[in-house]
Amino acid sequence: MRKYWWLVRQQVRLFLRKLVLSIRGVFFVPTSAALKSIRYRQLPSPVHWEKVAGDREVQVEIGSGHGEVLLANDAARSIRIGYEIKSRFFTLTFRKIRRRDDVFVYQGSGYESLKLHYTKESVDIVYILFPDPWHKKRHSKRRPITSTFFQDVAQKLKKNGKILVVTDWVEYADFIANEAKNVTSIYEVTVKPYSAPEFGLPITHYHQKWIRHGRTFTAILLQKKR
Repeated sequence: MRKYWWLVRQQVRLFLRKLVLSIRGVFFVPTSAALKSIRYRQLPSPVHWEKVAGDREVQVEIGSGHGEVLLANDAARSIRIGYEIKSRFFTLTFRKIRRRDDVFVYQGSGYESLKLHYTKESVDIVYILFPDPWHKKRHSKRRPITSTFFQDVAQKLKKNGKILVVTDWVEYADFIANEAKNVTSIYEVTVKPYSAPEFGLPITHYHQKWIRHGRTFTAILLQKKR
């Protein structure tokens, strides 16, 4: 009986949280200052990032690490929103970008945020650089980059919007490429060796680390057809 009431309370709390976020979304004014002053769990659902961007692109980075990609943003061309789970890296990046109004970082899941905090057809590109490969067989079910993920993100991407995934783990590259084959009706899919300058990106901490280890890098690029 106690377990039943615990589940009921959890469902009620979840419902109320969604309700509060929805109401906040109606009245929340999406300015750079306002968005920098709140935490991940306080973000309204959705955030109208396109209003913040104006005529600039909306770019998302899942797993911002040390913040190199965010810091390299061209403020005249785009805004970038990053997500980082690890507290230390989030804090480090937040301190670096706190005075800028074109880049944002939140301590939370970018995979979840794309579903909750973005309106339809509002995102130009999603960067996922060197994600955890979950290489142990018993952990493979935790891999978030699947055909289902690609289908969900397609709703948030503009026409010709892109997803760029980069990995140094050969088996993971094959896994992602195979998942991408299931969504070729939605995307044009390209698998090729990764070169950061080709995509206008900096060499990140993890990129440098794996270069020293003699790893090779694979880019899986998905571009939305319509």
